[in-house]
Amino acid sequence: DQTAPTSSGIITPTHTSGSTVDIAYSATDLVGVTTVKAFRSTNANLSGATECASATGLSGTSVSGTLTCTGLTSDATYYVYTVGIDAAGNTEVAPGTADDSIIRDATAPSVSFSHTPAPSATAGTATTITLTINESVTTFASGDLTATYGTLSNFSGSGTTYTATFPPTRSSSGPAVITVAAGGISDAAGNMNALATYSITITATNNRTSYTGNGTNGT
Repeated sequence: DQTAPTSSGIITPTHTSGSTVDIAYSATDLVGVTTVKAFRSTNANLSGATECASATGLSGTSVSGTLTCTGLTSDATYYVYTVGIDAAGNTEVAPGTADDSIIRDATAPSVSFSHTPAPSATAGTATTITLTINESVTTFASGDLTATYGTLSNFSGSGTTYTATFPPTRSSSGPAVITVAAGGISDAAGNMNALATYSITITATNNRTSYTGNGTNGT
């Protein structure tokens, strides 16, 4: 027998924040598969590939199982493939393209804020709050935002950019604080944001145009 086995590997998730990933492998050979190895590379052309897992002591012309590939220690796209070895010692040649890939991301989403008009907000006048996130996220909703001295509305956006309208109350004098709750934002790998706050100076307007006879504010 001079024919090497054929094998392949499949990864179910598309993202992970961990340092390992499970690869479901299958391999076939005429005389029997004895070993299946998994390799990983951060290059799409598979250069610099490193063995990251192996299953030994296998038997049978068709085998399958799970390999836990280790060494996903930095944020990157990892390309994986498998190589089979048969009972005659024939080793499958590494493929030219990966069997599958996974994005390793252990970085939590973070939020930066801005508002217009700037630098201060006028009480009773709508201010647009822009929230920019350092990566595309999968969960972020209006319920994750709160504000003092006013109510947020018209929340919208997707990916990395979101906006909301903030009209400070007429009697307010700043600073108002916009808060994004911890864990309200998550990315595809399941990383969650830390608590984030943003202060806005508010210029109050009294809006007093008349007074009633008893000396209280009119309208």
